[in-house]
Amino acid sequence: MFRNPVDQYTNNTEYREALRDFFAMKPDKNNIPTGIDEESYDELLYDTNAVQIGMDKIFNDTKCHIEFINLYLRAASSMLSEDLETGLAICLCYDHFYKFANYIRGFYENFENWKSEGLDNPLYKELMDVL
Repeated sequence: MFRNPVDQYTNNTEYREALRDFFAMKPDKNNIPTGIDEESYDELLYDTNAVQIGMDKIFNDTKCHIEFINLYLRAASSMLSEDLETGLAICLCYDHFYKFANYIRGFYENFENWKSEGLDNPLYKELMDVL
């Protein structure tokens, strides 16, 4: 979970594929009805449990770091909220997921480097600019 780099996506299908990979979703294809259109089929591959577990892990691991607090507050403010978990959810939306996923990878893969960059991390700055 959270280990693979996320390439820039250009449509909903690519975004959902990146999201499934990021959260290591294992959808149950046996419960998907036959004869549905491609987009509906793709949407039904969403694994709610994997996302909840992943979001809980991210939030619990990051909620004490000022960089993430700032990101979550900035994102939540777009919904007139100050709820940090709402902010995390917004960071995972189509418009921000690409940058956020790669930023969080740096946190998990090389914490010492991530910590040394702090508020000067280029992805952090980009996210703060777009949120």
